[in-house]
Amino acid sequence: MLPNNGAFYEKGFYECDGKVFYRSHKIDRHGKFRLKIQVVSINSPYRQAIAFSLSTAPKFKGTILINGQKFTPQKRKNIDYIMPVAFPDKTEITMELEVVEGYICIANASDFLDDYPDLIEKISAQTNRTREQFRGCSYTSGFSPGLLYGNAFWMENLSETCWRFYCNDHKMDDDFDDLIFDVEMEELPPLPQKKPKG
Repeated sequence: MLPNNGAFYEKGFYECDGKVFYRSHKIDRHGKFRLKIQVVSINSPYRQAIAFSLSTAPKFKGTILINGQKFTPQKRKNIDYIMPVAFPDKTEITMELEVVEGYICIANASDFLDDYPDLIEKISAQTNRTREQFRGCSYTSGFSPGLLYGNAFWMENLSETCWRFYCNDHKMDDDFDDLIFDVEMEELPPLPQKKPKG
């Protein structure tokens, strides 16, 4: 079965031919930990990316560093944040998380605006933004995260703390080799305990 909205029936997964396919992967873990995201291969004519979102119910509380830089969420609901990958130049993304409440979800993404290059110029002219500015804004870019079109993946457990994602891009096919990446979770030292007053 091809990955599409009908296949998922508004759920986050479906099972077919002995495999479970997902729209996103939920990491529901509190405390301090690191996610090492390693790109294994890209086999798609479209720009690929890794998307993540923060829970709204419960509301995510915590801090995130992406490649050492503090991440500040936009004050909008249901936003997928996009981390473009350029293979083989950019192959690794490191996220350090300190989660107090809520959770994050990880998915794959692909740039469907590569199908319509003239459209990018037209919208850029209408919005008075350059092509680079337009494509750099996650909520107005052409990246479709794992809740739309053909974007989906299946996962292989490489170990208890490492998973491999075999992803399909936005095209309605079922090759699942458009983007392959690993996510390895590493525990970090626990948060320092606050000393009681008095």
